[in-house]
Amino acid sequence: MRRLAAGLVALIAAAGTAGLVRDGGQPESLEPGLALLAATMAYTNEPFAERLRVYVGAGPWEGRSESAVVRCDPERQRVRLELGMLEVYFAKGNMVAVRRDNARDVLVRQYRPPLTMAKLAQLLPPVPSPGLALALDEDLDALAPYLPIETWRSAEMDRLTGVTTLQGELAGAGPVTAHLERSGRVGDVVAHVGEDRWISIQATAAQPGDPGAWAIDPAGRRRVQSLADLAPARELRPGDAAPELRFVDGEGRQWRLSEAVAEGPVAIVLMRAGRRSAIDAGRAAIAALRARPELPAIVGVVYAMDAWSLEAVRRDRAALLGAADESAAGAAPAPPGGETAPIQALWSVSPQQSRTIAPGEPAVIVVVGPGGVVRGVVAVAGREAGEIAADVKAAAADL
Repeated sequence: MRRLAAGLVALIAAAGTAGLVRDGGQPESLEPGLALLAATMAYTNEPFAERLRVYVGAGPWEGRSESAVVRCDPERQRVRLELGMLEVYFAKGNMVAVRRDNARDVLVRQYRPPLTMAKLAQLLPPVPSPGLALALDEDLDALAPYLPIETWRSAEMDRLTGVTTLQGELAGAGPVTAHLERSGRVGDVVAHVGEDRWISIQATAAQPGDPGAWAIDPAGRRRVQSLADLAPARELRPGDAAPELRFVDGEGRQWRLSEAVAEGPVAIVLMRAGRRSAIDAGRAAIAALRARPELPAIVGVVYAMDAWSLEAVRRDRAALLGAADESAAGAAPAPPGGETAPIQALWSVSPQQSRTIAPGEPAVIVVVGPGGVVRGVVAVAGREAGEIAADVKAAAADL
């Protein structure tokens, strides 16, 4: 351990000089550093795990709370974190992060060992873990960037329960209190960080399991650039700003949504290629839009890179536009005078677009109005033509 031997000698000397109070049932006064040393030893001897519940509110144990699970192998500096849906593994200068609700992506980053709380805060949102602070830094002073400890001024042990209460001060803020269990492990920390802001941390021992099984294998996942990229796509909703969509036509000409809506509202049939359900849903969407001649319609077919080819584009275009022409009369009657809306078929090799717009839907109609604001996202798979047309009409009202 980096500072343990020197710290032990110094603290024993200090304890010998100051002495301990042992007066019947009265609390036993300790040097704060000696109490922290015992806690450090509890977290650095073997792998451990702790469950955290962190509260942020106007008073202790009040307000919003979040939970986490921390596992640490201090000897080999292997750390496994479970932060809600996020799972992160640290070892040998590599961080691997995934989300349980996203089986496709992974974030991989490097850091220079040894792992410290400061480096952890550079790689992730701050994790106020007493166990990690003691295992990685051998003190509680770096509990989190927003909990800088200025000094631990007192420590008292309850001789009946064995619980030690540490009292200290935050740098530039209020008091901080930590309770150490008889085992030396931290039970809770309560800190007054502002006039009406408290942070309370409850730590409970858990089974660490086999550290050899903590690793996260990034193989087979697409690597992303940030933690935000790991978040699963949220379905686009009315009132959202439409994302920038880019497509090309059969001649290689570029089409951008931002340029299209600058000229007026537009309806986009966004569909995933390579699925029969998507072709059927796309045809139903096109049939509904043919009854809206005032609303320019774009069919955006999204391919995976390894599935795209000119032959596939021609085949899907024929299946969509040709079949829609044949069935339009029965599915969605043309407006008076026989006028029909123009349909333009485009393609892309960015599956992320369709995953972001409507996760899980083979095809949707996205109606975008002035300023690029989404007016409606209409699901079409398995629905009657009349229902689709009614939803498109409502989304396009007043455009």
